[in-house]
Amino acid sequence: MFNGNELEIGRALRIANLHSKVFPKFKNMYYGRKIAVVGSGPSLNKYIPMKDVVHIGVNNAFKSHVELDFLFMADYARVKNFIAEASSYLPERCVKFYGLYDEDYNYNLYEHKLHIPEALACQANALRYYLNRVDLYPNEKFTGNIETKPLPVFGSVTFNAISFALYTNPKALYLVGLDTDSRGYYDGSKQDIILTTMNDAIKNLRDGYRKLKDYALIHYPKTDIISINPVGLKGLFRDMYINNSGEHIYKDCDISENEWLTIPVAANRFANLESSAPWTKDQFELLAGLIADRLRLRGAAPRRRARRGGGRAPDHTNQRIYS
Repeated sequence: MFNGNELEIGRALRIANLHSKVFPKFKNMYYGRKIAVVGSGPSLNKYIPMKDVVHIGVNNAFKSHVELDFLFMADYARVKNFIAEASSYLPERCVKFYGLYDEDYNYNLYEHKLHIPEALACQANALRYYLNRVDLYPNEKFTGNIETKPLPVFGSVTFNAISFALYTNPKALYLVGLDTDSRGYYDGSKQDIILTTMNDAIKNLRDGYRKLKDYALIHYPKTDIISINPVGLKGLFRDMYINNSGEHIYKDCDISENEWLTIPVAANRFANLESSAPWTKDQFELLAGLIADRLRLRGAAPRRRARRGGGRAPDHTNQRIYS
């Protein structure tokens, strides 16, 4: 009988063994290029595929008008009705990734229902990878090195695709059809989920996108993340709207003043992120530069409110902030 530590070590080795064979060839592959992660929200219908952009789709996005270069699928219960069609989709062009759930954490048989069978993966010539445990919310963190760790979930295979996209180090990451709301899908179908569960799912997704933003700011600061025709993500990243003439209209994200305080406070905000080493001087200077640039764009500067009667404002540099 194995104890918890032995199971955890076995799990880590199993994940690292698979991922070290699957992912390294894609590292830095799209440096200097643009990537779009394509979901299945209704706003996908408004998207006009852009030239010279790598498209990574999730689940049934392959049935849309967008031709995909990569396709991520997980949750067999969700995809089993169209996975056979997906397996034959653009076999010479589209690289497919089919997710695995670690059987050692099969507490209630739920994860077995999500597991895409190996026979179907072989039929599609799909690469396999491990997803993070489904029971971690709300304590899940954005994955650091996907060569050794499972890909983040936050309730959606979308975060598998986004994590992979960042790993290829693009200069721009577009979020397409990732509506993060309850309006259903681009093909007119609706989510088959009760309202209370839906609200929890949306909360989980938005938490994942906030953690994505913090993670990318530190580890991929030169990657511009842009929401195209955003709905539930409006204002979180840089927004881009495509009008009827096909013009791209940008709108910088609305950042609250508390977002840009002092470097020690900003560092505390990112304390929950996974990192292989303590922050370096270069990382602090990089974050300071990014904050200064954003403040100049906004025409604002961090202000301290003077005390009544004069005197210096209190120093809050060691105060933790949560948003």
